[in-house]
Amino acid sequence: MRILGSPVRDCFDYVCGISAGGLVTIGVFLMQWTPSECLVRFEDIAATMFKSSHGKTFSISRRFHSLLCTFLRDHRYNLSPIERAFGTGFETAIKMFNPLRVNTKVAVTATTVRGNIPCIHSNYNGPRADEKNYQHVRAETYGHDISISDAAACTSAAPYYFKSKDVHDLDNYQDGGLMHNNPALIAAWECARIWPEKGRIFETGKCRVDHLISLGTGASPPNRYTVGPHSPKRDRFFHRLANWASGSLDSEVL
Repeated sequence: MRILGSPVRDCFDYVCGISAGGLVTIGVFLMQWTPSECLVRFEDIAATMFKSSHGKTFSISRRFHSLLCTFLRDHRYNLSPIERAFGTGFETAIKMFNPLRVNTKVAVTATTVRGNIPCIHSNYNGPRADEKNYQHVRAETYGHDISISDAAACTSAAPYYFKSKDVHDLDNYQDGGLMHNNPALIAAWECARIWPEKGRIFETGKCRVDHLISLGTGASPPNRYTVGPHSPKRDRFFHRLANWASGSLDSEVL
């Protein structure tokens, strides 16, 4: 694509992102940033958002104080750097639903705080009457539709790290990875709704979609047991809960 001089955003008909991938999706396909510009902006966001006020030394008392503050505030970091990055440069907030802005159909996922219902915010129309696995969110009026900056905050709002995002006239949202850490399945469902003549992506022999590309952040090799099979350190409830949580968010398995 670089040799041909074709922007990345011109090579896809449908894109769905989640969490950090949702920010990339919005940045490249809706804000129309180049990949290089995305990298610079995200590094600026990270430097501002994750800046530590404790310096290099971090005593036990400060750790306890930090955890207590996180508990009371319901978040460790502030979402405002993300909201500013995706909302600056415009006189009014740009809405996520804006099908005339770009040709690519774009969606990011989120999860409702009440009910843990997976949902998507998109730049194309919805919802539908037959929704079962997730919700396609649209406000009753265009003026109440979610903005790009709010959608970016919703898809990134991982519990503990960030506070959930309360979007006026819609709902209270948190990180979409809590229910669908790999959005490929949602993307497949959406493509089947938008282009029914193409068939379903995961139906062998019936699908006429050119390519499905799933991008992640890499993988680490599985850890081997370092203790004996009868060690009391193994398989205690906290360890089991941690393994369950890690497995439920494994996008390669999902």
